[in-house]
Amino acid sequence: MACLVSLFVLSMTHPAFADTSLASVPAGHSPYGMAFDSASGDLYVSNVFDNTVTLIHAANNNVLATIPVGATPQGIDFDSANGNLYVAESGASAVAVIPGSSVSGLHDNSVVATVSVGTAAKPYGVAFDSTNGDIYVTDNSLSSVSVISGTNNSVVAMVSLGTKAGPWGIAFDSTNGDIYVADQSSNQVSVISGSSNTLVGTVSVGAGASPWGVAFDSSNGDIYVTDMGTSAVSVISGSSNTVVATVSLGTSTDSRGITFDSASGDLYVTNYDPGTVSVISGSTNTMLGYVQLANSAGPFAAVFDSANGDVYVGDYSNQLVWVIPPGITLNTPTSFSSSSTASSSTSNGIPEFPYSALVTLVFVVVIVTAFLAVRQPSTRVHPKLP
Repeated sequence: MACLVSLFVLSMTHPAFADTSLASVPAGHSPYGMAFDSASGDLYVSNVFDNTVTLIHAANNNVLATIPVGATPQGIDFDSANGNLYVAESGASAVAVIPGSSVSGLHDNSVVATVSVGTAAKPYGVAFDSTNGDIYVTDNSLSSVSVISGTNNSVVAMVSLGTKAGPWGIAFDSTNGDIYVADQSSNQVSVISGSSNTLVGTVSVGAGASPWGVAFDSSNGDIYVTDMGTSAVSVISGSSNTVVATVSLGTSTDSRGITFDSASGDLYVTNYDPGTVSVISGSTNTMLGYVQLANSAGPFAAVFDSANGDVYVGDYSNQLVWVIPPGITLNTPTSFSSSSTASSSTSNGIPEFPYSALVTLVFVVVIVTAFLAVRQPSTRVHPKLP
């Protein structure tokens, strides 16, 4: 009976199989941050537990190198002005600088500089400001944002966000020139002026939201923030700095990373616990559907490749990167049958398990248990988060 109950719970909460059109690329231990080098077409993935960055050539999805970095690498972004990658080393209170493939004479897949951001700092998110050429790094421990000059790789400013902000994700709005920071502990988004490096405002996203990831939609000028605590995405207008919409993703999705697909105008949101990626229309601010990854997947970061149109998703639990091609067929609420009627039934976009399939599953398990003494399935466990 315990075996049947366990299978029933797993079936209800985690669809079993990944979409067959998905490809995957091996990465290091627990991929956390991702960045796309638009100059070379390469993808960089920070691996939080083996202190490396995986270099993937996105044209053929081949791993080109594994680059050692400092302790606990997390957020990462590409500076399109100087061609470098900046990696937040949370365990080393520093930011590593890696020359991208397009940097003449320096590209040897190694760290060429390390920028200290304070002895007590815990850097997490990284964002490049293409207007002033600076790199902005969130510091979860000090509740601040360090500003690094892309010209000389030195800290030129530190912006305080308040004593209990707890900043994580960060993104640059190229339309208004501001930087948006997800303050997980205070359930708000801080707005920093890129011209003055000062805090110019905060936007509340609701009690219990625990905002995590941030992405800028260059088509409509809005900022999208994943609310890990409420399984939703807050949409902030870049012109008024107010929440103009809230997109529900389902129940207990544990949403983390988010990226903007400039080709389709859609947003891709990683849902850590159910192992899915939700797709939101940037034009209507509605959820279009979701992509199912493997049953054991723990998707974290996501990044859009503007060269090939793919979306890359780091799987924190399985040491790999999923490749979502453009035009993939999404799972939608109408794709699943109700447990009591012939009509579709979901829990806010996360499919319920069909009753008929459950009956078949129970029958099969009873037979197999009786004749083969099948062991009880193990429960799903993710690696410990840093």
